[in-house]
Formats: sequence, C-alpha cells, structure tokens
Amino acid sequence: MQLAHCPSRALPAIVSLTLLLVAYAASASAAEDKAKAAKKACISGDYAKGVELLSDLYVETNDLNYVFNQGRCFEQNGRYQDAINRFREYARKLKAEGRPADSEVERHIADCQAMLAREATPSPAHPEPLPPVPVAMPASAPQVQVAQAAPKAGSPGAGLRIGGLVAMGVGVAALATGVVLNVKANQLTDDLERSDLSYSRDKDATRSSYKTWGWVSYGVGAAGLVGGAVLYFVGRSQARSDQPALVPMAGPDRVGAALQGAF
Repeated sequence: MQLAHCPSRALPAIVSLTLLLVAYAASASAAEDKAKAAKKACISGDYAKGVELLSDLYVETNDLNYVFNQGRCFEQNGRYQDAINRFREYARKLKAEGRPADSEVERHIADCQAMLAREATPSPAHPEPLPPVPVAMPASAPQVQVAQAAPKAGSPGAGLRIGGLVAMGVGVAALATGVVLNVKANQLTDDLERSDLSYSRDKDATRSSYKTWGWVSYGVGAAGLVGGAVLYFVGRSQARSDQPALVPMAGPDRVGAALQGAF
C-alpha cells in the first residue's frame, strides 16, 4: 500500500504503531541480553550478580520465571537456604495468582534440604588418627630371647652381673624392635610414593608413628647394651678381686708364696 493513497488521519496511527513495534523489539532484545548475562554469571559462580540481574528482569516484566531462576542460581552455587527461600516465594506467588502449583519447585526444595542435612552431618571419611600406643614390640615383630648365664648365688658381684645380662637382653630386643619398625616405616613410605590414589592421612600417621618409635627403640637398645656391659664387667671385676690368689714372695732370708684374698 502506498503512503500517498492513505488517508491523512491514518498516518499518526501508523507512525505510533511503528514506534511501538520498534520499542518492543528493543525492549525484548535488552531483556534477552540481560537474561543471558544473568545465566552466565550464575554458571561462573557470581551468584550475587546473577540474582541481581534476575531481580531487574522480574521488576521490568513481572514474569515469575525470573523468581524461579533466582532459586536455581542460588542452588547451583551451593546457597541452599537462599534457594529454598526463593523457590517458596515463587510457589507463594503462583498460589496468589491462582495458578496451579509447580511440582518442579517441590523437587528442588527437597534436593536443597537434603544437601543442607548432608552438610550438617560430620563426614566419617577422614577420622582423626588415634594417638600411637607405646609398645615394646609390635605383634608381628619376631621375639628375641637372650640366653643368660646365671652366676653362682652368693658370689661377689653376682647382682651386678645378672643386672648387666638382663640390661643387654633388653637392649638386643629393643634394637630388633627398632629394625622391625624401621622396615615397616620404609614400606609405608614406598606405598605412599607409589600410590596413584589420593593422599592417605591415616597411612602417613602410621608411618610417622613407626618411624618415631623405631628411633626410640634404637636409643633404648644402645643404652641397654652399653649399660648392661658396664654392669656385667664391674660385677665380674668384683668377683675376680675377691678370689684367693697365690702371690710369690721373696726376702733376704726366705723365698715363698702367700695366699691373698678376701673372706
């Protein structure tokens, strides 16, 4: 239709309609751009910006879908209580407008409540390791027995010699314990280095405990051996000094021997 044949009264109506269409198209384009920006912000973790853009869209259009999308933005970013509040607000507004309830809203509310309950329950996946219990020797360690020669009862230094032998026996057992614990610690170290799985705090704590008590066992073993040897040789020297001895004697008028010893 050519404009020249239109009645003069129709021209203002046509111009107004054209302007309205242009304005509507521009408004729809702006709303679409803002909706895309809100979705991008929610997905990238900037939920505050996403919710703010969705609020602007709801104010501008009065479309309840933007209230629902606010709840989804909070839910995607782990803000479960805020998400529940927005979903319930969406359901309340639906009821106020006389529209049917949305079953999808109840499902999202249930999911958010389940996540809140899971966060409130302490996870047993990584319990705190128990403190190490001091033991002289692990159950799997070989028992070391030291044969002890019992000195004659009542002989001088007998108590020291017995104590020395006992101390050396304990020292040997402690050294053997240290060797076993050190081997176990090295095995756990190799397992941790070769493992393709995630880091195990329990296994690392056990390895550290084995290593610590291994060094303690080495110290106890060395002290037992040194102390026992000292006690044994002191007792042995006392027994020798108390035994009778035949000592040669010589003088201007005699040659002989004397018997020395303590009684």
